Amino acid sequence: MNYKSHSLTLLFFCINLFYCNATIINPPSTLPEFNPNNTVFMFDVDDVLVERNFWQNRKDYWNIIKECSALDTIQFLSWHLIHATTFIDTIKHEDIEKYLDQQAQEWPFLLKETPQGTILERIKNAISKATPKQETIDILLNLHRRGFSIALATNQASSTLNRIIKNKVLPDSSHFIMLYTADYCHKETLIKKPQKEYYQCFKSSLKEKGFEPNYFIFIDDKYENVNASAKENILSIHFSNDKELENDLATLGIHVSNDDK
Repeated sequence: MNYKSHSLTLLFFCINLFYCNATIINPPSTLPEFNPNNTVFMFDVDDVLVERNFWQNRKDYWNIIKECSALDTIQFLSWHLIHATTFIDTIKHEDIEKYLDQQAQEWPFLLKETPQGTILERIKNAISKATPKQETIDILLNLHRRGFSIALATNQASSTLNRIIKNKVLPDSSHFIMLYTADYCHKETLIKKPQKEYYQCFKSSLKEKGFEPNYFIFIDDKYENVNASAKENILSIHFSNDKELENDLATLGIHVSNDDK
């Protein structure tokens, strides 16, 4: 009976340990003291700090259509129908502004002026609109107030990230030691997560800025991204929501309750 009792206790302990550490991909065997002098945080953007998708800005596209001539409206709708799948996928995975500039060479109507600017510029603005995930942003701001160095690490190109920051969806650039984008190291060829070159280039770029931390803590919602970063000796957290992130950081000895303001 005692044997069974001890076995159940051990089983429940293992289950609890597994679930507590399930989102920390590579928890350290010995917990170090993470502090502002030895640690840099890397935050993904889409689905961690902001929510951004094609359909949430449909009102912006409708306003563009209302201000277009009948001919331009037909071309606008035709362009969307022809390129819909590519366009929606490109928003998150490619240099969307570069893609749109290329499209404008094939579809001159995109350069037509409307009362609020060219159709092309208005599409770019609509795409860069996002809804902040304020609870996670509050955690980021709390870490910043405590003196931790923070970088954004995104698969977006710099043009889109700069627009999001300009729209005041994210904290301004003074909160970050680096805005690391897919085109940060190579302007012509995007280097994206989960490519190992992405994380290697991040470290080398940070070193050029004078930062050589003992520890990196990377937060991303895509498992393949944090799994790849873990292989590059980056402590990696698979993000699901702000509460889980708080718990994961507390497990690492970093307490960032939103109440600590």
